[in-house]
Amino acid sequence: MSVFSGVVGQAAAIAALQGQLARTGGAGATLIVGPEGVGRFLLARKAAEAILLAPALVEAGRHPDLSVLDASAGIDGVRAASIAQRIASVRRRAGRTSIGTW
Repeated sequence: MSVFSGVVGQAAAIAALQGQLARTGGAGATLIVGPEGVGRFLLARKAAEAILLAPALVEAGRHPDLSVLDASAGIDGVRAASIAQRIASVRRRAGRTSIGTW
């Protein structure tokens, strides 16, 4: 069973993420974009589970290598992009992966 089971209607996005994971082992940064309600957050969480190999910690938001920036917390897109860029830069230097949604 794929870690992406439960993600509906996003076959192209899943294929792209699986290809990236196969090529890079999860190193680098990924930004998932799309309109509200299409499953960006679910897809990002599933990708994080695949990379971090700790589904329970990812789902609970408690994995030490997981950062979640939430627009509902009042962070606008420009500020979120700036924060995400800094997180990705730090993680790249440490050989870690960043996945973001907006």
